[in-house]
Amino acid sequence: MAAYWAMTAIVGLMAVDSWAVNSAVLARVGSEVIMVDDLLRAERNMRRFAAGNAREMLQPFIDRKLLVLEAKAKGLDQHPDVVASVQQVRDRRLVERLYGEVTGDVSISEEELRSHFHQSGLHKKREVRASHIQVGSLEEAQAVQEQLRQGADFAVLAREQSLDRPSAAKGGDMGFWQEEEAQHSGFVAELFRLQVGQVSEPYRNSQGTYHLIKAAEERYVSFERQKKMLRQTLEKQQKKDRWSKYLADQKTHFDFSVDAQVLGVLLQRGRLAEGGVPVLEAEDHARILLRYRGGNIDLNAYVALVEEAEPKRRPHPIDSTAVVEFAQDETLRKILLPLLAQQRGLDREEAVIQFVRDKREKIMVEMLRRTEVEKRFVTEEQRRTLYRDLAGEFTLPMRTFFAGALVDSEPTSRTIAQRVRSGEDMAEIMREYPAFKGRVRQFDIFNFTLADTATAQGAMATMIQAVQGVPIGGIKGPLPIQLSGDMKGYLVLEVLAMRPKKTLSFSTPKVQSRIWRQLRYAHRHAIAEDFDSYLDTLRHKYRTEIVVDEQALSNLKK
Repeated sequence: MAAYWAMTAIVGLMAVDSWAVNSAVLARVGSEVIMVDDLLRAERNMRRFAAGNAREMLQPFIDRKLLVLEAKAKGLDQHPDVVASVQQVRDRRLVERLYGEVTGDVSISEEELRSHFHQSGLHKKREVRASHIQVGSLEEAQAVQEQLRQGADFAVLAREQSLDRPSAAKGGDMGFWQEEEAQHSGFVAELFRLQVGQVSEPYRNSQGTYHLIKAAEERYVSFERQKKMLRQTLEKQQKKDRWSKYLADQKTHFDFSVDAQVLGVLLQRGRLAEGGVPVLEAEDHARILLRYRGGNIDLNAYVALVEEAEPKRRPHPIDSTAVVEFAQDETLRKILLPLLAQQRGLDREEAVIQFVRDKREKIMVEMLRRTEVEKRFVTEEQRRTLYRDLAGEFTLPMRTFFAGALVDSEPTSRTIAQRVRSGEDMAEIMREYPAFKGRVRQFDIFNFTLADTATAQGAMATMIQAVQGVPIGGIKGPLPIQLSGDMKGYLVLEVLAMRPKKTLSFSTPKVQSRIWRQLRYAHRHAIAEDFDSYLDTLRHKYRTEIVVDEQALSNLKK
């Protein structure tokens, strides 16, 4: 436990905002210094400081500096992984500061607030006071319902029979509820379907009990009660608008241009994308997709940007507009905005410098722990054994890719099928047609595995069934298809490729990350103990370089 506390404290201290420079030096560890303010700030964050334990609080700071010294001695401050991680941290911080500079302080007048209050319809926003009687079964609810029909008083029945005792004591009163809460609560949705004085039919909640709900009172939510929320909303929107304009201006300034031919290659590779990540061929990597004033982005860099993005932010790999917007936005965010922040001198702010320094130390210490402690337990042999044990998890199943063309008439679909069979490219053909019903893609790429055949539903199940067993290049259609609601159409399907089953190699980063996490968790207690011993070794090694200002420490105790 001591070892666990030590590492937790050290990592936690790295998150402490310790950039004050106008405080006395409390201790030195080699060339590293610990300020009095560092300890005081940690006390406010960790709530552990009390008279007499200042030295105890100081020890994690000393240990942190010892680990930093050792990491530097081993050259970890220059390790490529550390350098790359620190660069990402620095760039993100600079963009955050740039956002603050660009959006600045916003001011919303009382007149603007009142104008928006009426224009947006907030002056008609309702809230309804609810009362309820909660019982355990439908039969009980119906019995109470009958008593109410016979003229029984709702509040009296609530006090006598409701399972919700806090509200029962108030005659079933649950206070006021607002309309937007109905989006997340079936109870509130039921309440807002009632007229004032009306009692609902028995309503079953997610726990299986029943409610009789009464709309006791209705009123409009006043301007004064909505004013704070309204101001926050308008301020947020005003900042968003300023930032959007700034980004648009920078896109114009940097004169982005896309190579149409290379974009076509990327869209072609996107047809066989998995998780939105296009699969490039050897000759694709160096092709320049995007040029801007001062630089460019090749396809290799573009794919790296896609892989780094959260899956939900990745563009549809065959949508040219989405791909171009993503390339421009990510280039601006990850490359150009940090440079613009530097031009404003934001990288020279003391707060930014210290923030990056603290993050660098944290990253270095984590790498030191991994290379000097964890690696003794997470051995090559153990990793390879686990890799074999988890082979199924690292095996990608065979995947079939197929294209689909969707139109609203069978004759049109038959014509498209004939053109595809004659050798025309389906994607090019479908450029001649509008979106289906004005809102659904008229052309798209799909893929499935054997497991998907058992779980797919609706239109996807129909398409999978149609192309199963069809060879590469095979075409099916016209195929009638039922989409959501009353939308019906006709499909032409073409099988594009079948990617064979593949097992990820041992060295794949995804594999190594998964294996390392599992082994580290399995040995977590031994690792913690070993880390404690490692710290003792460092305390001895650097003992002559630890200098504490006893007078400053004594003043803290007082």
